[in-house]
Amino acid sequence: MQQAVAQLPWGHHQVLLTKIKEPEKRIHYLLQACEGNWSRNILSLKIESGHYERSGKAITNFSLTLPVEQSDLAQETIKNQYVFDFLRLTESIKEKDLEQGLINHLKNFMLELGKGFAWVGNQKQLNVAGDDFFADLLFYNFNMHCFVVFELLCCAQHNNSYVA
Repeated sequence: MQQAVAQLPWGHHQVLLTKIKEPEKRIHYLLQACEGNWSRNILSLKIESGHYERSGKAITNFSLTLPVEQSDLAQETIKNQYVFDFLRLTESIKEKDLEQGLINHLKNFMLELGKGFAWVGNQKQLNVAGDDFFADLLFYNFNMHCFVVFELLCCAQHNNSYVA
């Protein structure tokens, strides 16, 4: 198998060399671009949206509830924040508006989530220990072999971008 550096076209390397100074960050984007088969435009968007800073930093209970190999993969897959610039939200956003905007822009949202996610539906009824809940967004991740539930609680502005 070729080394990661040989798997990307020269244009990708130009983007990496001109936009990223830190070697660790550059390697992260290089590997992610190879794994995700990112175009040069997607690579640039990921860099501009701070993908590196957001990857694998979400607070979870994975280490307590999953075996080590699944816990590590799940933690690496989930981000702390997701950037929803493509929704062009206003200051007074409601959860319903966020959900509808995501459904309307599902393709962009799937690119933001990353590799391995498949959309199952929204407002899916789930029965847990006899109680009914409605998942705002329900996905299946083929890499983790499990469902991922998104409960949209709030939206905040961060660096001129809305995150949830």
